[in-house]
Amino acid sequence: KVPVVCLLTDAPGYTKLSTVAVKAHSCGSLAGEILSRSLPLDRRSIAIATGDLMITDHSQKTSAFLAAVKLTSPESIIYPPIENHESEKEAYSATLAFLKRHKTLGGIYIGTGNGVPVLDAVKAAGMLGKIAIVATNVFPELIPLIRSGKVVATIFERPYSHGCIATRLLCDYLVNAVLPSQHVSLEPLLVMRSNLKAFHA
Repeated sequence: KVPVVCLLTDAPGYTKLSTVAVKAHSCGSLAGEILSRSLPLDRRSIAIATGDLMITDHSQKTSAFLAAVKLTSPESIIYPPIENHESEKEAYSATLAFLKRHKTLGGIYIGTGNGVPVLDAVKAAGMLGKIAIVATNVFPELIPLIRSGKVVATIFERPYSHGCIATRLLCDYLVNAVLPSQHVSLEPLLVMRSNLKAFHA
């Protein structure tokens, strides 16, 4: 009987007060279209680094990404997702192992907030600046890579807004007995070099 608000991803089959989450379909679709349009003409192959496909958010983003790439660049090869289970060590090792096997890769979509070890693996493989990269969210290590053009774009999932909205929903429910909507969806924001200053000074 404890009121629960899920953040960032839904939990199908569980009783909860509400879910506050970014629209996973929009995240994956944006990333898929941008990345497929950014691939070199002679390197039409794409990798996906994600957390765990058992998580609703990760699964939905991956499905939307695949659909967008197939629509925008149907000739592109899309490899099975590299799952890291939100482990930094696994994210680095699994990505590096994959890149060593696919030296002609054209691009990679980092569909999880665990982006630093994936970028470290790309650098260790000698592919940073040579492949197109679309990341997730804005973090300090990403800023210079967007500024230099080594990362094409990042899909900002607005984590601060998630927390504020969830807190407000819980307060209204506990204090004023206001029953919130079962699902509050936020559209992601596209961050590129041209508008980076709006998200990071």
